[in-house]
Amino acid sequence: MIDTMGVRGGKIHSMEEYLIAESLAERSALSALTILRLAGGAA
Repeated sequence: MIDTMGVRGGKIHSMEEYLIAESLAERSALSALTILRLAGGAA
């Protein structure tokens, strides 16, 4: 599900929304791998 591929955090779409900074690198890697696989360029 693509909707859950973003950074981890909470209280989405509210004034108290936040993200967990440590999840930026892991979710970026996940997105890159997914794009490569969809493009047929990665195992």
